[in-house]
Amino acid sequence: MEERVKMNCRCGWLTETRETGCGVAPSWAAVSLMCVVAIVLGCNSEPEGAHITGTVTFGGAPIPQATIVFRPTAQLTGSSTEAQVTEGTFDVRQETGVFGLHRVEIYAHRPLANPPPTPPGPLPPGQQPPATTQQYLPERYNRQSRLTFTIEPGENEAMFELTR
Repeated sequence: MEERVKMNCRCGWLTETRETGCGVAPSWAAVSLMCVVAIVLGCNSEPEGAHITGTVTFGGAPIPQATIVFRPTAQLTGSSTEAQVTEGTFDVRQETGVFGLHRVEIYAHRPLANPPPTPPGPLPPGQQPPATTQQYLPERYNRQSRLTFTIEPGENEAMFELTR
């Protein structure tokens, strides 16, 4: 005679078939171990990511266009997460799951009022064309930033109110 035993586990139902009445003891230890492993590892072993949304203002007004970069601090390892800011808002998914404290850098450029003329002909090797835009945010928000944000698994919301 066979008996089906069902155990509720995080990943669904685990089923064990065992014989009864023949002296075969149920392998509860094996079923329990499988359930514990499933709970610890999870049904999906992919790392959980993060979704980061937020706003960036400068002098009280939304920044029209910018780039925001979340750089892991010295205690963390992994890649930076970058997003485009449009009309003061950004929305980015971090699929790899580098969680914890990040340094935040925000870069915003605008066209120069009087851009330098572009030299005629090809440029010599290693020479860059003259800049036609300027970074208008103070360096304390980008190269020398002290802005930080802690990225947690799941949903995150960040607000950066930059002053002039």
